[in-house]
Amino acid sequence: MGKKINIQNYFECVSAFDYTYDKYTASKFSFGKNITINTGIQKDYILSNYDIIIFSVSLNTTSLQIRKELYSLAFFDKNINIIDLGNLKINNNSADIYTLREALLEIKEKVKSIVVIGENKEILQGIYNTYEFEDKFVNIAEISSIVNFVSPENESNSGDLNKILLNKNHKLFHYINLGYQTHYNHITTIDLLNNLGFEAHRFGLLKNNITTNEYLLRDADIVSIDMSAVSYFDAPDVKNQSPNGFSAHDICQIAYYAGISDNSEVLCITELIGKLKNETITTKLTAQIIWYYISGFNDRFNDNPFFDDNKYKKISVAIAKNDTSIVFYNNIVNNRWWFQVEFGNKKIAISCSEKDYTETLNGNIPLRWIKFDNK
Repeated sequence: MGKKINIQNYFECVSAFDYTYDKYTASKFSFGKNITINTGIQKDYILSNYDIIIFSVSLNTTSLQIRKELYSLAFFDKNINIIDLGNLKINNNSADIYTLREALLEIKEKVKSIVVIGENKEILQGIYNTYEFEDKFVNIAEISSIVNFVSPENESNSGDLNKILLNKNHKLFHYINLGYQTHYNHITTIDLLNNLGFEAHRFGLLKNNITTNEYLLRDADIVSIDMSAVSYFDAPDVKNQSPNGFSAHDICQIAYYAGISDNSEVLCITELIGKLKNETITTKLTAQIIWYYISGFNDRFNDNPFFDDNKYKKISVAIAKNDTSIVFYNNIVNNRWWFQVEFGNKKIAISCSEKDYTETLNGNIPLRWIKFDNK
């Protein structure tokens, strides 16, 4: 039996009164009717009994509107245990990184996945900081139109990502940006990111093409969605509106592929306006993003190419002109691909595309393999 935790030390409860309305109570098959909600009546919970935890960080009335929408959606046909812990208690700072870190340290190892809804992008740092206490390296995928990273020589050192990417004691293995928009990012920023061994993929190459690029999300432990990366027409109630950006369909696909990844431990959704008093397109979309992430979680493959399993095919491709060879793995059931690299004394599998494999067959070394082989 798992250990009980008094979650009231960290979270403000969700008022049951706020959710006794028609859309929520209409069906016994609704999301809200099939999860555990921290209403304050019960103080101690055995969190290891749950698969997914949901909570919000300083969203005031907006979190209420998101919950109304989420609770009214249909629940899933698979047995999954979800708990909504409510709102994180913070110290008058919507980016209270310390409190967030302490709460996550208490709960993260108890469940398989956590969904955090927040107002500021800085909460990504609080989430990442919890991995400093773990004996593992972490991968981050950030969906954002702006790469908020500045050169280390810049005295202001004000980029949000600097605190993560340039931390000398970091546990970061890989960072990948998905959806940066060229008009918001100087080429030197993108070049700097690539020179550090990380990745940035332009919005124009990803839009309407999410399925082909699923592999870019597959290795991420943390997936962060900046809602400003969504087009204004689908998400107007965000901090930095833009006429260009992912469609509602695209961002829900991204959430689904984040959820289906066996590595994904945390999804955070940020840059929402915190004082919305009525349901909007943005609150509806945010609820659906969460729903599709959990839907992906339900469809996980338990994929590991190092398993001794007949569904995995190991292929070694020799490249004569470079006097090297690359080992690929292919799941013949779902057609997922990986290549093998060495990190320290350990062999690891990195998700890749079938195109990387065919490119290697043609005698060319994929740039993605070079990037990881150099780590």
